[in-house]
Formats: sequence, structure tokens, C-alpha cells
Amino acid sequence: MKFKAIVGTSAILAVSFAGMSPILADVQDGNFTQTGSGFTYDRNTTTGVLNGVSGMDTRDGLYYFMDDHAKPELYVYNTAGVLVATIKIPGFTSGTLIDWEDLSIVNGKGYIADTGNNGTRIKNGLWVPRQIITFDIPNFNKNGTSQIVNAQNVKTHRVGLMKNGVQTDERSGWSDIEAFAVDPVSNEMYLVTKHDAPQMYHFNGELSTTSVNQFTYQGVIQKPADGKKAMVTGADFSEDGRYFTIVNYTNIPTGKPPYLASQVWDTSSPASAKDEIASVHDVANALSPNSTNVNVPVQPQLEAVSFSPDGKHIISASEYANTAWVSNNPIYTDGPVNPPPATNVAVQSDTYTSPYSPANNYLSSTVLKASNTAYRSYLKFNTAGVGTVTSAKLKVFVDNNDVTVGAVNVKNVADFDATSLTHNNAGSLFDNGTVAGTGSTGPVEGVWTEVDLDPAAIANGVTRLGVSYTGSGSNFQFGSSESANAPVLVLTTSVAPPAATTMVVDITNDTVLSSAAPNTTAGSATTLKATKDAFRSYLRFWTGATTAPAGKNLTGAKLRLFVEKNEVSTGGMVINEIGSFSPSSATWNNSINLFDSATNTHTSTVTPVAGQWVEFGIPVSMVSLGAGASTKLGLAYSDWSSQLEFASQENTAFAPKLVLEFS
Repeated sequence: MKFKAIVGTSAILAVSFAGMSPILADVQDGNFTQTGSGFTYDRNTTTGVLNGVSGMDTRDGLYYFMDDHAKPELYVYNTAGVLVATIKIPGFTSGTLIDWEDLSIVNGKGYIADTGNNGTRIKNGLWVPRQIITFDIPNFNKNGTSQIVNAQNVKTHRVGLMKNGVQTDERSGWSDIEAFAVDPVSNEMYLVTKHDAPQMYHFNGELSTTSVNQFTYQGVIQKPADGKKAMVTGADFSEDGRYFTIVNYTNIPTGKPPYLASQVWDTSSPASAKDEIASVHDVANALSPNSTNVNVPVQPQLEAVSFSPDGKHIISASEYANTAWVSNNPIYTDGPVNPPPATNVAVQSDTYTSPYSPANNYLSSTVLKASNTAYRSYLKFNTAGVGTVTSAKLKVFVDNNDVTVGAVNVKNVADFDATSLTHNNAGSLFDNGTVAGTGSTGPVEGVWTEVDLDPAAIANGVTRLGVSYTGSGSNFQFGSSESANAPVLVLTTSVAPPAATTMVVDITNDTVLSSAAPNTTAGSATTLKATKDAFRSYLRFWTGATTAPAGKNLTGAKLRLFVEKNEVSTGGMVINEIGSFSPSSATWNNSINLFDSATNTHTSTVTPVAGQWVEFGIPVSMVSLGAGASTKLGLAYSDWSSQLEFASQENTAFAPKLVLEFS
């Protein structure tokens, strides 16, 4: 195959479909038109752009196309068929690709599913695990042409399939997965296997770069209404998350298909001809046969399908045709109706307190604990600008359920510092809180559980929650932000939250200070270093030309670094806002005081991995915006035995970045 697909359910989306009237219209054969010169690509990779479309997505009025194994690039076209930009994916070459099958572009982030087999996943005698590649969409001029840009923050995530509590053997049990999609509302992810009775698998949470990300079995996608064999090769969500389309190709017993003039296909065997059928589904009924068949013009090895920018038409493309096709008739007869959007808000910081170790802080713990009298957990969520909340749930993953009676008890609490909170200094923080919600009894170990919250408990800013368990003698434990199953708030709002705007600011200059060479400058060093006592790195970003978009404020900031060497055992990155420095003259002796005298300081405990990008969150108060402003940061590491090395400004492909989010 080659391309995108997936489905969702009302429960997964947390969206109510009650009272929805049917609005799907059947689109018959022939009601498709070639897009003319638009979206043209050439299978000859020496002269053309694409080797053959394997993935396609539509976002923000632009079309994104992808090869499956020819070039590690995406190609962005506008609705007139003009190539706007080529996005290169650093870290991959044509020789390293296995089978890039699917593509999703969601909220400024790209997802590529390297999950096909192209006959085998053995390269150089070794089995190559299936993986999802994530990256940030770089800035480019959406009205420009033929721009070449590099994807940012590229990461790889190994995937597995879990069915009935058993992990499937990826070498024998699921040889080809050609469908992957990300729900644009909830950011939940789905994989669909290709062949007869395709199976859908679901993942909710942050993808890990170090462990296998297990997608869990949801059910079987129903065959098309005509009963033909289902071979799912692609799919897409509409941008509002309400509808999705899956596409498949099946054998037809006799006759030749109506060929496109540019197609090349062996027609000597009628059984090899492909009849392409797209199915548009109401996501509330994704696992039922409630779908509308749309007969798409035959495009041998049809691999890509998406919605038009207005969400009303189907767009399709194949590996062998050289144009895209668009349905003349709308799929929606009355236009998309935006339901109340569901928003998943990830936990910002969390910790718990224990009277048994009253001076300990548990910021880095992978579990949070709650009990009737002893343990209290505390969580913060950034809920600024989410809109008018009509329902709210706290969703946590149960790690240990040593309880017999009682229920999860959640309160709104006053402000706290998760980095330093202990039983000793918490005082009456929990006791003085107001009840936000109480869960049902008996949460099940090893699964997610939800606690209904009062919508009024969600602040237009930071929502702070405390958690206990009401049962006597209870010990309730759930995943923290340090785990693969971090807590989330699931919010339904009557007004869609404004989309966040992300801006990436390149490094202006940097240097490294060394106590071993206290009078030596290092403004041209290719590697920057951070330790507790031997090295300091200083970075300057020109943010004087960066302004908040109309109606938005700076709500988040991250320092993005490419890790070259990681000798970190414990501790965290210490980031200080510092004064002005000159890379050509700064030394340990004349500039260490800039770091030591800083008053705006922050420690991030994110674990860096050598050979990958890492992002350290920083307070927005460290970022200076406006005419003539620059953001200046000093870096150290808190642990005596640790040393972190990362690429400097001199390494242009991996130079430091400042990532700013406005909402």
C-alpha cells in the first residue's frame, strides 16, 4: 500500500453525537475530476519530485504528499497544484528507509508511520522494527514556491500491537500496516492492518523514544457494503475530527479498469486489476458497517486519500497515476457541523507527599499516590484559553489499586511548587481545597479510569488539583508525568479553543565557559557543555522581531537542543536568565558571575538522549519580546557526576532553538 488511514469512536473522542442527522451523500463513479496540472509528480526520481504517492494529508489549505521508501521528504502543494515547499526529514537517507506508509499533520506536528513491509523489513540481515517518526513542521511561507526546509525535533518511536493482553509477534502476526492517523481533536493515534478483516489499534498518550509504544486492539473494520475483500491502504480524518475516510483496493473478477492516460499497469490478468473504493464514516460508528461507499476512479495501487480543505470533498492519489483526483459531488450534503470539541490537556507538573518520608519531594517519581489519610497527589494543568467548559474529566492510568472501599477524591487547591513540595511544607494545602469531583468505586489496575469533575473546577489559566482516596486503608497509585501514561484532563467546550501558534527562533550566538581554562574564549566552539562546576554554556536568541499574534499571548517556551553526549545520571538542567555577554570575549573569569548572580532560575528534569533532540521547558518570564529585545540563557547541570554536551550555533543543522507558543 502506501498511505493514511484511521478511525475513532465517540467514546475515544469524548464527543457527543446524540441527535446527529445523517448528512452523508453517495458519490457515484465518474463524479471525480482530475486536478489538471495540480499535484503532478514523476515516478522517475532523477527528474521528478515523487517516486509515487504513499501518503497525503490536508491541513490549513495545503496538501502534504509523501513517498513510502524513495526519499525522506514531504512535498507541500497549494490548491492550485503549485509546489510550495519540500520538507526534508533529517537523520534519514533513501538507503535507510523501509516502508513509509502513512502521514498525519496535526497541530503543527507531523507523524510518519514506517509500518509497511515492502516485501520484508530485513535490511542488511537485520530485522528493522516498525516505528512512528514525529517532527515539528518548520516555518515556511505558505504563499511561496519551491522552498526547501528541514523538519525540526525529529524523533523515532517503536510501536507494538497488544491484543487481549498479549503482544503480537511483529514478524508473523502483522506483516503489513498501511494505515495510521492522528485524531486532530484529541491527538489520539490509530493503526489499521491491511488485509482481510482489518484490525484497528489505538494509542493515547505521549510516544516514548526509549520503550515500545503498545497500541491496543479496538475491533475489526467492517468490509465494504459490496462484500469485497477489504485491503485498507489509507485514510484520513476531516479537520474537525467528525468524519474519516478509509480507502481500499480489491480484486475484480473480469474486465479491464478505465485507465488514466498516464497509468502503467499490467492488464493481462484481470484479477490483478484494482477497483478502488473509499468509505466515508461517521466516527461515532467507526466499527459498524454504517458507511457510505464512494466509487473512486480506478487508480492502480491507490495509496492516498484525504479531504479537501473545506472538508466536503474526497481527494485521492495513487502510486502509479501522476495526478490527484477530487470528487465533484460533496461528501457532506449540508456541510460539516462542528460538534463541541474535546480537548485533552496534558499534565504540566505533578508530585505527591508522604508522611513516612515527610521531607522528600517526589517530582521525578513515575507514580503518584493517594490514600485516605497519608498520601496526597498534586497536579497542575495549563487550561488557559480552552473556552467555556461544559464537561470535564480527570483521566489517570491505574498502576496499583490496593483498595477495597472508597473512591478517588479530587479537590481544587491553592498554588504549589511541584519541584519543592513535601509533606512538611504542604500544611493544609489539600484540606483547605474545595471538592472538584469524586470518582466511582473500584478503579481497575492496568487500565485508565476517569473522574467526573465540576466544569467550574477548570480555571482559565492554571488548574491545580489535589487527589486523595476516601477508603480506609487504601493505597491508590497512578501514572505520573514521568511515566508513559501521564494524567490528562479531558474537556468538552462549547467554543473551540483557539489554535496555538508556534514560533521557532534560531540561535543568534553562543559560547561555553570552562573553569579549567578560565581566561580562554570559546565563541566558535562546535560543542557546548553543561556541568555543575566545570562548564557553563551561554546562549542568546534575538527575539526583538518576535511579536505575539493578534489576540494571543506568550503561554509556553522551550529550549530545544541536540544532544551529542549524555553522561547524566541524576539531577536536571539548570537554566538561568542571564545578562548580556560577548561570545568573542566571555571567559570563566570575567563572565561566570552572570550565571551565579541570576535570580530567574529554573531546573528541568527531562532526561536527554544522545543523538536526539531534547526540549527543556523554561518559564515565559525568561523570554524578552519587543523591539531590541533578546533572550539570554545560561546553562549548567545540577548533579556533580553529570555532563551534558550539545551542538552549538556552529553546527547549523543541529543548532539550538527557542520554541515559543502563543495562545
